[in-house]
Amino acid sequence: MNKTLTLAVAGLCALGLASCNEEAKLASQVEGIWSGTTTQMNQGKKQKGGDASAITGATVNSVTTSFTFTPDESVKNGGKVIYSGVYSISQPVNSATVGVPFKVTANVKTTASGTWQAVDDDEITVTFDATSVNTTLDPQSVAFSYAELTDKPVSELDSLKANLLPNLEISFGGEIQKRVASIKKLDDVKVRDNSMTLEIGKTDYTFTKQ
Repeated sequence: MNKTLTLAVAGLCALGLASCNEEAKLASQVEGIWSGTTTQMNQGKKQKGGDASAITGATVNSVTTSFTFTPDESVKNGGKVIYSGVYSISQPVNSATVGVPFKVTANVKTTASGTWQAVDDDEITVTFDATSVNTTLDPQSVAFSYAELTDKPVSELDSLKANLLPNLEISFGGEIQKRVASIKKLDDVKVRDNSMTLEIGKTDYTFTKQ
């Protein structure tokens, strides 16, 4: 083997070792429980990686998320992940009974579990088990507002709550399940002391280690 080829091989080995070290460093940094701040979504903009704000006539206004990263020897530079989130969702409703378009807003809590792996110095892949994704609509969070000016009191809409809840649980819960299941990658992950920032799609998130 000539000197040039030897140097080239040595250089590739060094690069590979450095890459492995960076992935291992990120993996060790993110281990633990991370609670996120409430993130406002970009209304009406289609985004990648499970971050489309508008979903089937409904709009995700904000989300508060958390990740728990646990190491596992079966996954190199990775392990088990638990995800939880509280999504605030709004949806316009047209009702012949009311006669005026109105909007319903509710919070949907979700949890999911799966695996994670650091694959670069600032990138983590996540794979959620589809059967682990659970959603629960908080009935106490359901609120109504009229979509246009009217003299009708908002209290008139309260009588519709019982009839709307089953449909909201199906439509909101189903869409959130799809959203969570579509999260495949955490980008631009930066850990500084007890603070972590990252991107899911084109949305920025900030977390604090617990």
